[in-house]
Formats: sequence, C-alpha cells, structure tokens
Amino acid sequence: MTDNILDAGEIAAILGFSRMTVHKYLWESHPGGRYGSHPFPAPDGRIGRSPYWTPGRIAEIREWAAGRKGQGVGGGPKPKAIS
Repeated sequence: MTDNILDAGEIAAILGFSRMTVHKYLWESHPGGRYGSHPFPAPDGRIGRSPYWTPGRIAEIREWAAGRKGQGVGGGPKPKAIS
C-alpha cells in the first residue's frame, strides 16, 4: 500500500499465510469466536473495508503468530496407533 501502513496481503507475506487467512483470523477473533482466546492483533484502521496495520506493530503480530496453536490442535479424530 504505502510505506507507513501494511495491508492484509503484506501482513500475510510476513507471516507466511494467505491474505484470506489473515482475514479469517480477524473475522473469528471476536469474544466467543474461534480465536477469541488468542485474538489476532486488531488493525490500526481501515481504508474503506480493508484493514491496515502500522509497521511498528510487526513485532506484536509476529509474537501473536508464535503463540498461536499449531495445526490440528483442538479437535478431529485421534490418529490410529501403529502396532
């Protein structure tokens, strides 16, 4: 976007996610939402409907990513034991 703001696509590139994954985390980070207990950092603002963050928040966003649960945590069938 510009030098002093980062859009969802740029945040996604920093974290190795897709832009849609960033939007999913934002959408489901409300209290009671799927990620309500570990919400994605709220954007600093919006341009139209598009969220943006300031570059000074990259460390906070990386810290959030490091603390999120890994793939497969919290559900699904247990793997079969290998005998």
